[in-house]
Amino acid sequence: MSAAHNVESPKQSAYLALGSNIRPERFIRLAVEELGKRFEISGISSVWETTAEGFVGADFLNAVVQIETNLTPIALKYRVLRPLEAQLGRVRTEHKYSPRTIDIDILIFGHAVLDPEIWSQPHLAVPLAELLPDLLHNNFGENLKTTADNLKMSSAIQLKTGILPENIS
Repeated sequence: MSAAHNVESPKQSAYLALGSNIRPERFIRLAVEELGKRFEISGISSVWETTAEGFVGADFLNAVVQIETNLTPIALKYRVLRPLEAQLGRVRTEHKYSPRTIDIDILIFGHAVLDPEIWSQPHLAVPLAELLPDLLHNNFGENLKTTADNLKMSSAIQLKTGILPENIS
């Protein structure tokens, strides 16, 4: 079997972005609970509220969860995260920007940044910076905390409390 088909690798950290704008308090909490049943959760950010982008809709709640996994990124995405999204009522449409019960994306796997939008999107940068403040941008050398602080000042992102229990991780 080729390495591309392997579903297991050495245990690594994966940083997962969670986003919801359909009953978001409920679905962010459920997503974290379900991830905790499947993986060791080693970190979780605060929950942040942002306005919908790309369409008119309800505000989003966003968070980042750090898990430990021995799955490869592809196995993680297609064997766990996509089925979990479906279990929690996610309906994928042809429109990338649409309301959703939950969206779970892999931002970082091991030491690899899989989603370069972490450097430009407040809903990704701000919660991720709570867990990885010293992550450096390859081209600019700026750390993620500085990027997140700058994005907070230029966006409408707001901290939301009371969504997740204190002892969830």
